[in-house]
Amino acid sequence: MRSRTERKRKHTRNFILRFILQTNSYYKINMGFLRFLLALSVIVTHSKPLFGTDLIPGNIAVESFFIISGFYMAMVLKEKYFKIDNYYKLFITNRFLRIYPLYWVVLLIFIAYYFIYGYKTGNFQTLQLYADYWHTLSPLTFGYLLVTNIIIIGQECTFFFTVESNGTILFTNHFLQTRLPLFRFILDIPLWSVSLELIFYIISPLLVKLKNKGLIMFIIVLLIIRLIAKVAAVTYDPFIYRLLPYQIIFFLLGILSYNAYDYLKTIRLPKYVSIFLLIYIIAFTVFYSYFDASESKDFIYLASVAIAIPFVFELSKSSKLDRYIGEMSYPIYISHLIFLDISRRIIIHFGLKDSYQSAMTALLSIACSAILIKFVSQKIEYFRVKRVVKALK
Repeated sequence: MRSRTERKRKHTRNFILRFILQTNSYYKINMGFLRFLLALSVIVTHSKPLFGTDLIPGNIAVESFFIISGFYMAMVLKEKYFKIDNYYKLFITNRFLRIYPLYWVVLLIFIAYYFIYGYKTGNFQTLQLYADYWHTLSPLTFGYLLVTNIIIIGQECTFFFTVESNGTILFTNHFLQTRLPLFRFILDIPLWSVSLELIFYIISPLLVKLKNKGLIMFIIVLLIIRLIAKVAAVTYDPFIYRLLPYQIIFFLLGILSYNAYDYLKTIRLPKYVSIFLLIYIIAFTVFYSYFDASESKDFIYLASVAIAIPFVFELSKSSKLDRYIGEMSYPIYISHLIFLDISRRIIIHFGLKDSYQSAMTALLSIACSAILIKFVSQKIEYFRVKRVVKALK
């Protein structure tokens, strides 16, 4: 009798897990094609125009990802984790499980590639820096670089320092004008933005609980700080781009966007409104470079993303294909630099046109992402969802 009851419970639990994994409402966010386009935009920024099109700049793509992240954190916290007693540990460990396993696999790919390339050419690229400076860098600096390469958090700080020939670390206002910026010791450089994401995850339960008025006041204060910095001529990277106080404004916009969605989903809006906004934001992303360059254009695009997200999410949340395309955005983002390097070498070796660089990088990154999703991400997702189902019960 007991074994039959246990079998029924196990069957029910497995059914719930399959249901959750096949739907979007518990653990995934859609807007897949938009997120995919944002990841492609970063590739194009780091390489060449894609079929003659530049898409949006990489910094605007990253800030758009921050808005989407704010929306997503508000959604999962309010619709799922806040319903669980002592939810914080489960929430933060599930977020880390979402980020770290894929990153560590990609990090191993980077290291393997550097070793293979170094074995054939004698140049181990980023690893060569560690070999050249291990005896001159202080143990504290060397340890910090090793740790931040593993845990990601703190990588944004490397853009504020430069390395002298004797291994001395100096603060710098303009890292691109220095001989050897410290960020060159980071194996996967774009992960500085994921560091800000992780810090946001840690504090997001507090921010999500703020009322709309509090969020708006917070955003106004941050805008005033930005204005003061502009008046003081502090308008250069990394100060205006790689610090959480500057970027958290976009996470807050995402939270506001979710609050708007939470209200709008009680109103039956015509579907054509969502379709129009989806087409608008995709067209804006693709043809961004055709408009005159200005700060107002950046502001309009980011505001458009925040406004469009609730409608685009509602339109795409039930699409498995869109969800799968969106899931590629993170592995594409964290792996594209290695495939950009490979694409450059293939183009040089075979004498191909430079215009092929972005397309080749994108194709290699997509192929790698499909493999990572199948053999890493999907297994981790099942484990994450299983933990939440157990907690909800």
